[in-house]
Amino acid sequence: MSASPGVPPDGDESTAAASIVDYPAIEEMDPSLVDGFQLFYEREVPFELRSATSVDVPTEVGALEAIRVKILVQGEPGKLQALKMERAVT
Repeated sequence: MSASPGVPPDGDESTAAASIVDYPAIEEMDPSLVDGFQLFYEREVPFELRSATSVDVPTEVGALEAIRVKILVQGEPGKLQALKMERAVT
């Protein structure tokens, strides 16, 4: 039995797909990186979300949510021009 083109003889299609995908090209298409921004940090960060009926009276019970965030910087090391934080969409 012969392997399909692009699939290694051991039949591991995930390895074949990973070797075809151009990850740097995909990262360059990220709209967060326009205007010279560079990805500095991307992680899931726990946030406690609370709802309130007014600013003065917060609710006692909050919901812990893990939100993936990105911190992007613009400028050279030691000469930071701008910083932005976004919620990363997965």
